[in-house]
Amino acid sequence: MGATDAISGRVRTRAWSWLGASLAVTVLAVALVDLDVALLIVGPFAAAAPFVALWLVRDEAPDVRRPWLDAAIALVLGLVTQVLYAIAAAGVDVASGVGAGTSLLSYVFVIKALLTMDRLRGADGIVAGIAAATVALAALLVAWHVGIDADTSVAVMGESMTWLAMSLAAAVVMVRLVLTGLGSLVAMRLMAVALTCSVIAELIWFTDVVGFSSVRFELPALFYVVAVLTASAGIAHPSRAAIVSSATVSRGTSSLPVAGLVSGLVAVGVLGLGERSSTADVVISVLLGALVVVGIGIQIFVRDRVLRRINAQLELRLDYDHLTGLLNRNGIRRRLEVVLGAVRRDDQSAAVLFVDLDRFSVVNDGLGHDIGDEVLVAVGSRLGRVVGERHFVGRLGGDEFLVVLSDLDPEAADDLADRLLEACAAPVATSAGPLQISASAGILHIDRGTNLSLGEAIRSADLAMYRAKHDGRGRLATYGGELVDQVMRRLEVEQALRQQLEAGWPDLALHFQPIVGPVDGRIVGFEALARWDDPVLGRVTPDEFITVAEDAGLIDGLGRWAIDEALRVAALLRAHDGSDHLVVSVNVSGRQLGDAGFVDAVAACLDQ
Repeated sequence: MGATDAISGRVRTRAWSWLGASLAVTVLAVALVDLDVALLIVGPFAAAAPFVALWLVRDEAPDVRRPWLDAAIALVLGLVTQVLYAIAAAGVDVASGVGAGTSLLSYVFVIKALLTMDRLRGADGIVAGIAAATVALAALLVAWHVGIDADTSVAVMGESMTWLAMSLAAAVVMVRLVLTGLGSLVAMRLMAVALTCSVIAELIWFTDVVGFSSVRFELPALFYVVAVLTASAGIAHPSRAAIVSSATVSRGTSSLPVAGLVSGLVAVGVLGLGERSSTADVVISVLLGALVVVGIGIQIFVRDRVLRRINAQLELRLDYDHLTGLLNRNGIRRRLEVVLGAVRRDDQSAAVLFVDLDRFSVVNDGLGHDIGDEVLVAVGSRLGRVVGERHFVGRLGGDEFLVVLSDLDPEAADDLADRLLEACAAPVATSAGPLQISASAGILHIDRGTNLSLGEAIRSADLAMYRAKHDGRGRLATYGGELVDQVMRRLEVEQALRQQLEAGWPDLALHFQPIVGPVDGRIVGFEALARWDDPVLGRVTPDEFITVAEDAGLIDGLGRWAIDEALRVAALLRAHDGSDHLVVSVNVSGRQLGDAGFVDAVAACLDQ
């Protein structure tokens, strides 16, 4: 089976080359011999080509198979039509009528195939169908005026006009496909050549019918044969699958009704010819006018629908977080502005909840950002479930989330906030195993009629969250006047500490408290105590600035300065009294002890 499948695969991928070679044989045959012999040589190729095309597309994926199968069926129907016309030429009149029916049906399938390709690009095919019908009716009107005085029966002229109009209708749809992105595919180029040959054949036949030229039957027949072979090569070419490789498949209306509409309008136009009366002008002109009006209306409708779809997609991209699916910062600001507007109008109250995961950097740094993303997605999903549809939640960025609660009294809002923190505290299942996390939150209650800006609302909730972290994490803090003073004081201390670190701690000093021996009361050493008198903040207690230094990541710099200064003073004391028994002790933060490089840092200070 493996060898058989391999051979079958090679046959499939190279079949289009064989069909292309048959076209080369056609050209050579025309150059070397007359038309009769040429048709005799390429006839078997043309007869077999549609069935080869059918065989090649039978196992394709449904979306790929649909248009190409219709095109192959059209070729088979065209082949049947030629056989029926040959039988009619032998004297069987019925065959001519049946051949006309199969020829019309063949064009219906061609147009249906092309309209399906248009739908596979994301369009609905209606606009292309209306354009095709408009061109077809215009061609009928021109052809009728051209052949009005021809010494030909209405039936024969109507038949030739029908095929010319239908081939032009198919060509219109093909031009649309080529100009909108499919022209780069070899399969579509071959199909375009085939349709061009078909239009030329129909035009040659029509000019012969109306008496403009006198050509042998074999000439248009040769163009038909080339069209069949080229179309079969296009269907067989491997690039046929690319028509849906990056397209959005439309699952709307079928292409068959639109193709039927085109052929139906052409048929009505032909029937309106009557016996070369002026009624034909009226019938076809009315149909053309109606099509133009309908076409413009559909263009406006389709354009409006496309714009609405594009706007919806842009809004989705602009307002929603790609990771969690929640509102992003932009979407939060839009929605919150609406809520604050309702609050200003005294329509409702609101609460803004700022949620931040505790020590999330440990997850990202220790387990990687992929695991961190899993945690964020899980937390976002939990927040969304708890909040429900009445309120909304979004991700501001990183591990920060914002929840906006509408028209809840403060007690109910606090209860909901507590449930959100409980949901965050549940273990999160990740690909690295279950993780225990927690979150801190700050809440701002906004009464009816309060005039508060969007920035003030978010900043106030953020300040409350900052207080919750300071109080021990995993808890809720409510925004208030006292809280603002506390947070602002903490921020001022942190900023001043950073300035001290950059300047080498000029305003900090070590005070040395004596350590007295319990037996003889002699001084055996000193304890170094850091004191800070800031020129702006005044005296800042150790409890305050050491806690801020720990939270702000400044404790290492402060601790190293304290050790260096204590060692310097100890060296001076020993040099002063020549005693080696005096010791100096320095208080160390627990965070410093947990630092792997702390011992090496102390050793470096001692070496100096």
